[in-house]
Amino acid sequence: MGGEVTGGLSVCGSKVKEKWGEAYKLGIKMAQDIREKRVYADQVQIIEQGREDFKKVMQLRKEDWKQEYKYWQDKGWL
Repeated sequence: MGGEVTGGLSVCGSKVKEKWGEAYKLGIKMAQDIREKRVYADQVQIIEQGREDFKKVMQLRKEDWKQEYKYWQDKGWL
């Protein structure tokens, strides 16, 4: 979808309370990343390749996906 990942957290449903502190710290980090407009170059490269691959699909389906196609045009991705 084009979003970069700032971190991750995995937890079993019965252990949620034990992970609140980690989740809070991850939320702080995510807010800092957004505020500082931090870029993860390795992820950007993967996102751009995915967009390039999906561009072909958008061009093939432009009549079926008119709104999505227009969005891609407006973004300059086509």
